[in-house]
Amino acid sequence: MTESGEKQPATDFTLLQRLFGVFALLFLIGGLAFISVKLAQLALVFSDLSLWIRGPLVALAALLMLGSLRMVYTPLRRKWKTGHFLMTRAESAAKQAEYRAKMGAGKPFWPQAGFWILPLAFIAFFLGLGILAIVGAVYICGCTDKDSYRLALLLWFAAVVLLALPGWFFYKAIRRKLKSGSFLPSEEELTAARARCRKPKKLWQRILTAALWWFVAILWTYMAIGRPHHWSSAWMVAGISWLAALIWTWQVFRPSPSQCALSIAPEELQRPPEA
Repeated sequence: MTESGEKQPATDFTLLQRLFGVFALLFLIGGLAFISVKLAQLALVFSDLSLWIRGPLVALAALLMLGSLRMVYTPLRRKWKTGHFLMTRAESAAKQAEYRAKMGAGKPFWPQAGFWILPLAFIAFFLGLGILAIVGAVYICGCTDKDSYRLALLLWFAAVVLLALPGWFFYKAIRRKLKSGSFLPSEEELTAARARCRKPKKLWQRILTAALWWFVAILWTYMAIGRPHHWSSAWMVAGISWLAALIWTWQVFRPSPSQCALSIAPEELQRPPEA
């Protein structure tokens, strides 16, 4: 602390922040791999489906698997080069500054393609889950008992929720293309997005996020209990969803700083505190 009693800026991520980063990374790797395997199984099992349906399923499965493998390769390469799996705070800030110089409409795509891999992986992840929910709902709709009917309704609702994010993403990309001639956001849009990201999440946003995770956890638990033979892998997703629900419930009462606010310029980390 300084003589005035103010805390100095943190020079690295705390243990809790690193644990959250590890959990998010493991969740993405496991989730992408799980959805990839399930989509590939659907394409193989439902051989009577049209090639126009099975082809995109296989392509999406391959894309998700490549994304999960890249997320495994990158920390391993960093461990080999630097001795640690995760980036330090200074390394994260330097990497973000490097990306920001390359990002935006009007700049070459390939130098900034690496930044868009993670958002596209999120979109593909939710898209894959939504497709799984639709296929499951169509498959269950053939049953006549009330439990199957209720499960089908839950799956249709889950599909709508899960496909909302990819739908909004594609809508914004198309609107951006029609307005500016590029699918990529402008520099003004990126600056505004960073400013919003640095602000702490509002209470209603934290409550809504926690409620969505509780819904996902309850849904997957219900499917795992009701269909143990057909949904054996659902227990893994249910466990991860419950863990995420608990973390976001904790965020409702004890919010942590935004991940965007944690990244500060490396020179600020070395700047001596003012007296």
